[in-house]
Amino acid sequence: MKLKSFMKLTRFEHSLMLVLATVIGQIMALGGAPDPKIALLASIPPFFIGLASFAINDFFDVETDAKNKRFDRPIVSGDVSPGEAYYLSIGLFLVGLLASFELSLECEVIAGIFAIVAYLYSLKLKDWPIVGNVYIAATMAVPFVYGNYSVSSSLMPSVLVLSIIALIAGIAREIAGDVRDMKGDRARKSETVPVVIGRKNALFLHSALYLAAVLLSFYPYIYLEGFRGNFGYLALIGLTDLLILYAAIPPLVNDSTETLKRSRNASLAALGTGLLGFLAGALKLFAS
Repeated sequence: MKLKSFMKLTRFEHSLMLVLATVIGQIMALGGAPDPKIALLASIPPFFIGLASFAINDFFDVETDAKNKRFDRPIVSGDVSPGEAYYLSIGLFLVGLLASFELSLECEVIAGIFAIVAYLYSLKLKDWPIVGNVYIAATMAVPFVYGNYSVSSSLMPSVLVLSIIALIAGIAREIAGDVRDMKGDRARKSETVPVVIGRKNALFLHSALYLAAVLLSFYPYIYLEGFRGNFGYLALIGLTDLLILYAAIPPLVNDSTETLKRSRNASLAALGTGLLGFLAGALKLFAS
């Protein structure tokens, strides 16, 4: 398998963000930088389970992707065979789970649950209204909690708040993806949110959730230690909110595939700048 095909199959960049979120969770729990060895060890499970999750999803979703003409997917394009994708995903799952045994019991449980649910999601859960969306969004939120528990037995309130913000924004992003993939989802009789409540209603829900995330993003700046009065956090979260608004508003006016694609790309960029903002708050950079 070529490296380029591997990276497309596993959505490599998403797992890197999971690693960053894990380290941010550690920093928030410790109030400073974690031991490099602990940070590296704790990053292995989310990184490999993240890679495995996308690979197994493409394996089970090949028919839908083909109907949606997703030639950017390596199985659909023929760059990767279904068998290669399946066995690669199982191997990646095992590496992630075995690595979690070197951490806390909480980390073992989180890694185990997400590995199992990732498989079930790709197999069936994605066809259930909102359930699949919540799962995918949770993968964006839980790494903060996972990172916290990799260095502490107590969950910090700030980690919980930031995880909730990530969860809400993640659900919105996934609903937009479901709107884009409606044709294929209807063909496979998947009861996704837009299939159940309609395209327009789903887009209104998607935008409302994003707006809620924008409003909640100011909570840390006002109330949480380290984030309160932190100009670094405010600047980065301001940029994040602008990207979120760009992801939220245009689809209400024009719900074309291209608009939805730009919305998804903007939301991914927002996730990156948002993580940097959280890091600034966790390190108390530019705090007053």
